[in-house]
Amino acid sequence: MVATGLHLLRHGFASISPRFIVASTRSASAPPAPAPAPPAARGATPSSRFTSRRTGRGAMGAGGKGQHVIDAATQPYHPEKLERKADVPIGDFFKVDIRVGVVTSVEPYPEMRKPSYKLEVDFGPVVGKLWTSAQVTNYAKDELMGRKVVGTVNLGSKTLPKGFVSQFLVMGALNPDGTVQLLQVPEETLPGSAVA
Repeated sequence: MVATGLHLLRHGFASISPRFIVASTRSASAPPAPAPAPPAARGATPSSRFTSRRTGRGAMGAGGKGQHVIDAATQPYHPEKLERKADVPIGDFFKVDIRVGVVTSVEPYPEMRKPSYKLEVDFGPVVGKLWTSAQVTNYAKDELMGRKVVGTVNLGSKTLPKGFVSQFLVMGALNPDGTVQLLQVPEETLPGSAVA
């Protein structure tokens, strides 16, 4: 989710350093993840990752609410306004399952307060297809279809308006005004590839 489903920046993962981009592999003995139910049948219970228990400035580092906003006047995500976050143990970072996927469906999501799409993304043979909501209407639907994106797939799910269940967070960089720029990966990267 980017911003209604917000992406990793909302959840405190905004400062992933390039020094941590290393190869990682999944244990061969690890069982495959179960296939998700289709969008209409999903009824997952929201996980604690989406219930904001944060205090202070908020996970986004701007505005203090942990909420993603788009504001050209105040430019809340200008790099000069973003404080560096505290260090986390490397073991905690490696618990996060970040994968490359391909967008297979883009649907309007008019029930959200902020302009959003519903995205279905295929994360390859182990994870499969997952849905999210994303505040990425700065992209046309045809720009998103078939696009490779980066998503975090193991943070649980969240039930959004009209019973839509968002199952992962799509990752992007925020322009100073809060507009999301989806991360890009090389074309030859396979769906399901790990990002570490």
